Amino acid sequence: MRINVRRIATLLLAVAAGCAKDPDYSTHDAGTGDTGAVMSACPADASADAPAIDVGGGAPDAGGLNCAASCEFAGGVAVGCATRFQYGINFAWDQFAGDFGGISHWCAPGVSRNARVRGELADMRANGVDTIRWWVFPDFRGDGVALDGEGTPTGLGGTALADVNAALALAAEAGVHVQFCLFSFDNFKPDRTLNNGRFIRGIRSIILDETKRAALMQAVVRPFARAVTTSPNAARAVAWDVINEPEWAISGSDAYGDMGFTPQTTVETVSHTEMETFVRDVIAAIRAESSLPITVGSAAAKWPKAWSGVDVDFYSIHIYDWINMQWPYSASASELGLMGKPVVVGEFPVNGLTGVPYSQMVESWYGNGYAGALGWAVNGGGSNAALSWSMGKAGVKAFADAKGCSTAY
Repeated sequence: MRINVRRIATLLLAVAAGCAKDPDYSTHDAGTGDTGAVMSACPADASADAPAIDVGGGAPDAGGLNCAASCEFAGGVAVGCATRFQYGINFAWDQFAGDFGGISHWCAPGVSRNARVRGELADMRANGVDTIRWWVFPDFRGDGVALDGEGTPTGLGGTALADVNAALALAAEAGVHVQFCLFSFDNFKPDRTLNNGRFIRGIRSIILDETKRAALMQAVVRPFARAVTTSPNAARAVAWDVINEPEWAISGSDAYGDMGFTPQTTVETVSHTEMETFVRDVIAAIRAESSLPITVGSAAAKWPKAWSGVDVDFYSIHIYDWINMQWPYSASASELGLMGKPVVVGEFPVNGLTGVPYSQMVESWYGNGYAGALGWAVNGGGSNAALSWSMGKAGVKAFADAKGCSTAY
């Protein structure tokens, strides 16, 4: 057997540093629009001013859930009449931080004006995906969150409301369901102006200011959740994820006995108590508008108790090679310290862990009492994302075909 010494050394460094994802995962700031000059005119097919895509008319999608008792999955995530092994993929975005609102500065359209999304969702469904985890505001580079000069949120902006309706209409057309992931640790990068002049506000100053945090809940989170709930295709939404991998923006320890956090060096950190307050406020804002189950997209089983003090309906953990070395995929949720609620594996490599193929992972979770599995990713940053989905989609479909309707809402 050939041993890849460089790969092993990289993984060991990743464990020590607490990398958010596999070491090959690239920074989002290397993505769309970050290095080029501002365009003087947007192409007609890429502009935030492009014609809205046709999402069809007709009756609302009343059949978003399959209530057949024969499809029930004991211990899964319950949505209305259906309890299922929540199965699918992270989209996670077509335009990072722009799918809901657009980024007019870079001519990046939101979902309602982005013709690519229809084909992307159809491709996911054709390859066995039922639930897609879709990122909403992973940072504030887009137009979806309006902020005043002091950094206080004032409402949803850009095409955000139209994008919600389009996303759910396109999900209904494709036959998939959506878990909306509202924020990410990426939001905690400091205020910055990119080299093309785009200013991005960091979230730390907002969540630490009680007035600004309340404005974020009332002007952004609640209206977004209300738009989902009142959509003609609301039945296509099945869950909320408050924030992706918040542990990477937390310093110190929590009050529940977990090991200390190892935050990324590129973000402004908060204490666990401060992050917990933010998470609790977002949950309350969502619950004021929506009855769908809520989770927090935890970076790893390394911190199993971190979100035990907030009102989530199920836990989510992510697993990559560096995590698997100490908190193996084959362990049960209780062995990892995750008890009392369903547990979804919300991110993992769609091509499998090193030495562990996709089918082996998902079969283990399905048989070991987990509540779902959402691979990473159709498009998730890094040069290998599209290739990973292209190579991994057959395995996603094979598992869905084998398990049938227990993996589909």
